[in-house]
Amino acid sequence: MVPVNLDVTEINLQHCKEASGVLNHLLCQKSLNLTLIQEPWIYRGTIRGLNIRGGNIFYDTTSNIPRTCIVTTGAVTTQRLVQFTSRDLTAVLVTHRVGGIAKTIVSTSAYLPYDSSDLPPSKKLADLVEYCKEQERPLLVGCDTNAHHICWGSSNTNRRGEALLEYLITTDLDILNTGKSPTFVVSNRQEVTDISLASNELAQEIINLKVTDEESLSDHRHIHFSLQSDRPQIPAWHNSRTTCWDSFKENLRSRMGGRMTSLRTVDVGREVSVLQTSLVESFTDNSKERRKVSKRGAIWWHHELETLRKKCNRISRRARRNQLDWSTAKKDRRKSLEKM
Repeated sequence: MVPVNLDVTEINLQHCKEASGVLNHLLCQKSLNLTLIQEPWIYRGTIRGLNIRGGNIFYDTTSNIPRTCIVTTGAVTTQRLVQFTSRDLTAVLVTHRVGGIAKTIVSTSAYLPYDSSDLPPSKKLADLVEYCKEQERPLLVGCDTNAHHICWGSSNTNRRGEALLEYLITTDLDILNTGKSPTFVVSNRQEVTDISLASNELAQEIINLKVTDEESLSDHRHIHFSLQSDRPQIPAWHNSRTTCWDSFKENLRSRMGGRMTSLRTVDVGREVSVLQTSLVESFTDNSKERRKVSKRGAIWWHHELETLRKKCNRISRRARRNQLDWSTAKKDRRKSLEKM
């Protein structure tokens, strides 16, 4: 196996359409990615803006306004943990290989609402931590805590932060955040409220964690890190647009051999199986197999959008360096967003 890292991204999109577009473009350029999202963009009760080819999205479909989801791209083997998926929590089993050995971890996106009457963590998150302990499964958590504590780089400590830290001390979860790079940036303050957690065993395999300065079009910043893993086998796929349909029909006709003309009830199951097999084999024989993963980004992304995104990044950097006042920066940023 050739070693390759499983890229992990964490971001709170604040239900923003434009922030979802930027994230979509970034993920389309990656062949292997796991993304932990809080407050995705919702339209008519469905998460929008993350329709990535070859990607999968997991969230609580019973909730009208889900506040967490997980997106995977590439050959990432995942399975949703339904019993631990709710409006504010999404959990999936992720299988990856290290040194040729398959390992299964639990990956979670969690949102701890600031207006909750209960102190963090939520009961659902605590139950998940206990489940992972009982099943001896490594746990990875991307969480918008809405809590401050100097332990993870905040400028101060509040009651929510104290309660969360007291809980974390009782578990084997390590805080991955290092330094004081803010994850939440607005005109009048910068704070660390988004944290990444991992069980002690898994934390040893996580490298290159950083909070990016790139403009996300959300008040929150992208958090990137990598999970050491082997390169998986990219599954083959067939493009229906390049299929030779005339040859497909001929192959299907020869495979079927006039079947289904006189069908008895006892033969239905067998005949359906024959039909399905014939359709699949005729299609694969007459369409080209592909394994290459495109890294061109979202198909709707164009040069002008890239130029405006770079302009937003320059404006934000100048404001952070006090070379530009925040009111002017917000006006320029708003103008760029309107053009986008």
